[in-house]
Amino acid sequence: MKKQLLYILLFLLGSMTMTAQSYQYGLVQDFNNTGENYEYTFVIVPDFANGAVEVGSVNITISISTGNTLTSFTQINGSNWQENTAFTATVLNSFTAGDGTRDLWTFSRTSSSQLTIASHTVGEQIPLFSFVVDNMPTTGDITLTENTDAVIVDLSTNTGGAFDLSNSFGADIDGVPITDTDYYGGNAAGLITYDLMDPLLSVDEVDALNSITISPNPAIDQFQISGITKKVTVSIYNINGQQLKESSILANEVVDITNISSGVYFVKLILDDASKTFKIVKR
Repeated sequence: MKKQLLYILLFLLGSMTMTAQSYQYGLVQDFNNTGENYEYTFVIVPDFANGAVEVGSVNITISISTGNTLTSFTQINGSNWQENTAFTATVLNSFTAGDGTRDLWTFSRTSSSQLTIASHTVGEQIPLFSFVVDNMPTTGDITLTENTDAVIVDLSTNTGGAFDLSNSFGADIDGVPITDTDYYGGNAAGLITYDLMDPLLSVDEVDALNSITISPNPAIDQFQISGITKKVTVSIYNINGQQLKESSILANEVVDITNISSGVYFVKLILDDASKTFKIVKR
C-alpha cells in the first residue's frame, strides 16, 4: 500500500512538472529581417501550446548603455502599452543602484484593457512591441534584464521596494486568476543581450571603418569624408531618427548640407556590408 501511495505521489508530481506553463522573454534584433540593426522587438516564447490567452498587467525592464535613446515605439499585439524612461544612470546612483554606466527603460501595460494572445505553439516567438535605438550608437549594448539583475535588486532594496522593476507577466492560461504572475519563465537563451555595433562586421570591415573621418566638424555648408577608397553611401539623420538626406560619394567628394538647419545630426556611412555612425554639428 505504501509503495502504491508513493507511486501515485511521484506520478502526480511528474504530471505537475510536465504541465507547468510559462512564457520566456526575449529581444529580437531586426525581427522582420529588414536590415535595421537598431530595431528591437520584445517577444514572448511559450513552453506550451494553447488557445487564446488573456493577459493582465505586464512589466518589462530593459537596460542600455547610458546616453542612448529609444524611440519609434510600436505596439504589435494588443493595446495599452506604455513606454517610460524609468531611471537614468545618475538617478540610479542616487539610490545606490547601478554602476553609473547604464539607464533603465520600462515598458508596461495595465489590465484595464483587454489583451488576448491568439493560439500558439511551443517555442513560437510572439512579438508584442518594438522600438528603435534612434541615435545609432556604435558602442555599448542593450539587455533585457533578469529579475535577479543586481540593479533591479538594488533599486528595490535601497528604496524599500518603492521601485520594483522586475519583469512580470500576468496571464489567465488555465483558469488561474489573471493577477497571477507565475508565467514569467525567465529570459530566453540567446535573446538577452546585443552589442549596439553592427554584429555582422568582419575584422577587415571594422578596420576600414575605423580609418574614416569626417571634417570639418562642426561644419557650416559641407563636410568631407576622408579614408575611403571607393563609393560610400552617406545618410544624415536628425536626433529623432528621421532621415534628412542620402547620397553616394567617392573619395575627396564633399557632402552638401547647406539646406539643413543648424543643430546636431548623425551621419551614417555604409561601406559594402559595413556601417559606422558619426555625430556632427551643423553651424
